[in-house]
Amino acid sequence: MKIIAAALVALSLCGAGSTLAGELLIAKKGASLMEADFSTDGALKAPWTMPKGKWEVKDGVLSGAELEADKHAAVLHYNKKVHNLIVEFDYEIKGAKFLHLSFNHPKGHLWRLMITDKEVRLQKDKDKKDANSKAEVAAKASFSSTPGERHHVVVEIVGSQIVARIDDKVTLKASNSAFDTQKPNIRFIVRGESVLLDNVKAWQAEAK
Repeated sequence: MKIIAAALVALSLCGAGSTLAGELLIAKKGASLMEADFSTDGALKAPWTMPKGKWEVKDGVLSGAELEADKHAAVLHYNKKVHNLIVEFDYEIKGAKFLHLSFNHPKGHLWRLMITDKEVRLQKDKDKKDANSKAEVAAKASFSSTPGERHHVVVEIVGSQIVARIDDKVTLKASNSAFDTQKPNIRFIVRGESVLLDNVKAWQAEAK
């Protein structure tokens, strides 16, 4: 176990010993918050919003890509106030530099799961209103992904605890009292061209 700054604890594990098959580590599923399989082509509807980038539903998947004119990574919101929750989704990186699953607190950035084709991280975000604040990596692990591979992600958020898993290969854990707060939405962020998302689901959660 590694301590990074006050009250920030992280543990990262890699290997083939874990599994996602019906198993939750810290949370129990409550009411469904959303379920999107993107089976119908066309534009996303509320409560989805697309502040930045190009997001398109086609051929049963959602594609997200950065637009050069935005001068900002592509951003997608599912606008539902949440506190404790479970999120699942499938993704495929198709040329993008990264995919983030991100959460804010009511006044700014909070934390994110950062995925590339070589590494995954859990990061506590910088407080932009505090000049002395810095982003802090809570947990990270190597993760090799080849073009065309689809991966499955499960993220459990209960109070100050986060567990994020990809396939049966990577499990990241982090704890920080700042995480125990209401979150305005569920956010996906893409840098570059492009990422495919599918089978996005979320539930309210409580501790096991």
